[in-house]
Amino acid sequence: MYELVQSGAAVTVEEVRLAARISRSSAYDAVAELARLDLLRRRDRQLEPGGVSLDELATRLGIPAIRAARIAAHQHARQQWRRWLNTRQVPYTEPALVTPPQYGHQTQCDPLSPHDTDEYLAAVMATGPPELQP
Repeated sequence: MYELVQSGAAVTVEEVRLAARISRSSAYDAVAELARLDLLRRRDRQLEPGGVSLDELATRLGIPAIRAARIAAHQHARQQWRRWLNTRQVPYTEPALVTPPQYGHQTQCDPLSPHDTDEYLAAVMATGPPELQP
């Protein structure tokens, strides 16, 4: 709503309401709150920008300090995450690729290790094939 009045796209509450696609009561409530914060002013039946900008309101509410604290906390968390990743030791025990098949020229990638493959096959063989659905 604030942007509609700032840009001049809407100058009455009814125009703002229609452009924002909100109910009449919601429009009047929002205009009252924006006027209370001096972001909008009412003159006769017209709306105009108030005496306070969004940047001034943000400064008054302490938003720059909150933003800086959030960025610092995020950077600290990222540093901890990178430290953890750098100290993590993952043993490399198996090659990612298997030998190329005899019948083609493309190298295949086996997602399961030989141990995992054996466990998978044992589980499948223990339960048997699924029941046929009619």
